Amino acid sequence: MAYWVFIYKNYEITVKNYQTAVELYVNNELIEKKKGLKLKEEITCTLPTGETVRAVVSGGLKLKCSVYVNEELIPEK
Repeated sequence: MAYWVFIYKNYEITVKNYQTAVELYVNNELIEKKKGLKLKEEITCTLPTGETVRAVVSGGLKLKCSVYVNEELIPEK
């Protein structure tokens, strides 16, 4: 499993990549899960503030994750 943690305002956004699924957590609460094995997976949710979160996990041997809130790239913690 690989995981990444991002901080945006008062939110901790965590993306976990398993061999068969990608999960998106906000403040340790599972918000969205996509099953399947792909070279690139995109998962989204909406924060209580109405802002849109988009996480993109991609790669082959080495995975990377980028998180955007309202299309603004958020740095990893």
